Amino acid sequence: MRGWSSKKSLLACFLLLNISLILCSAYLKYIRFKHRRYLKQRIMKKVHNIHVRVPVVPAPVVPVPVVPTPLVHAPVIKKDTRPTLRVSIIEDQHQALSYWADAQNAGIIRNDGNTLVYFSNKGDFETTSIFPNQWVTKNLNRKTSKLLSLDTTYFNRFVWVWPNWDVKNNNQKFKSAVAFFGVTNEKHGNKPAANCFCLSHSKSKIKTCYLESRETVIISDKMCNTKKQIYFEKIQEDLALKLLKQGRLIRKQENIVLDIDEEYIGYETPFASLRATGLTIADIMSINREIQQIICPKVMRNEIEADSVLSKIIFEISKRRRHFCMKKKPENCSKFPMSHNFSSVIHMFTRPLSSLSPALSCKKKVATKYLEKFALKLASLKEKQLIAIREVGFCFIPFLKTLYWENNFQLCLGGSVLNSSIHHLHSLPQQEVFSRIKFFQKFMSEAKFRPRFITLVRSIRNGFALRNYFHKIEQEILSSFQVFHSKLDIQYNSNLLGGKIGWPKRHSQNAGPTLPHKS
Repeated sequence: MRGWSSKKSLLACFLLLNISLILCSAYLKYIRFKHRRYLKQRIMKKVHNIHVRVPVVPAPVVPVPVVPTPLVHAPVIKKDTRPTLRVSIIEDQHQALSYWADAQNAGIIRNDGNTLVYFSNKGDFETTSIFPNQWVTKNLNRKTSKLLSLDTTYFNRFVWVWPNWDVKNNNQKFKSAVAFFGVTNEKHGNKPAANCFCLSHSKSKIKTCYLESRETVIISDKMCNTKKQIYFEKIQEDLALKLLKQGRLIRKQENIVLDIDEEYIGYETPFASLRATGLTIADIMSINREIQQIICPKVMRNEIEADSVLSKIIFEISKRRRHFCMKKKPENCSKFPMSHNFSSVIHMFTRPLSSLSPALSCKKKVATKYLEKFALKLASLKEKQLIAIREVGFCFIPFLKTLYWENNFQLCLGGSVLNSSIHHLHSLPQQEVFSRIKFFQKFMSEAKFRPRFITLVRSIRNGFALRNYFHKIEQEILSSFQVFHSKLDIQYNSNLLGGKIGWPKRHSQNAGPTLPHKS
């Protein structure tokens, strides 16, 4: 028993020794782990505190293109603090002066020293529509009268941007001149002192001076005591855009007035749509004469009503002619004027025309013979000719005679169609129209100025603006002005052809007017 006890004691001692060794080994491993962790933390801390000097590698030298020094510095665009930007939409260019006067009275533009930036394709001072003539005489050169009228405006600089396609009227991309205005300092012959002006081109300091009179009179530059001068610059649109980007087109601190003629986008005559159907000038003149015996609106606000009356007559004749020709053989369509269908149209409109308001009637009672003659003329025309006449419509066409505008109510064919002063036309396909619009929008987006005032000229009543694209053109031009100001104060002239919505496609909302008629 004693031997067994001693063995148990030895075994217990052996177990205790092994347990002690295991614990010691584990403790040593723990100590080594803690030590390694401590060293690692010390090393990381030192690394973060070390400032490594990285050698600076020089950047490669890139050659900078040499840009020509601009003539003037581009102005710094300041935030526009005005609540709105006023845009006045007018029919003809001669109306612009009164709007500039109103803008001056309202403090929008200065009394003097403004710059007019004008977008148009009209020839070099060859039309009377850019500025109103303060006096017009039979023998006076148009260029002379145009320049003289500028003396009453608020501008000392006139920048004319013309489209690339109008090379027929422009043989140089850039032309400039200076006009001087004043009065004669002595009597001219037996005449008292009068207004005078001198013209000097950029390449010459020689002045050619003119006297305001019944005829174009050239006088010595010493006789004209000039008090005001205006700088003229006429620039092709591509060159104008280039100079605009360089800050060389508009000088710093200039007060800009924009004047855009919608003819700038494209230029055509509605007379072409009538000629395309086979109508002749004699046909047009005949219709105009007969119209003026039937309906005579007194003022422009009545022209829409008058056009509507005539449009209904044309529509009804066209509809009945079409029905007659469908029932008969095509070769018998020529018999329509002798048919009952035609005579019923006369009876349909005789009473309404005789009861027209005094604002529209030519006489107290419209003579039936004039209506019959007019209807007979229409009945002899083809369907496509009637459609073209109805779309062209009837309106007041102003003619400038002496100092007064005289209005004739007739086919709405724009300006100078039936005489020798017809202009070069540039009828555009749809894609080119859109390209022209995009170019104008790009020009506006590149502008480094804020216009004080804008006039937009429709040029339909007495001009050649594109009628088929009228709504698209005007909408896009107006939207391009939003780069200048988010809020546009758009004002429409009361004498706009067709009112605010415009003349083209005015029948689209009511393409088929129907009238009660006897069977």
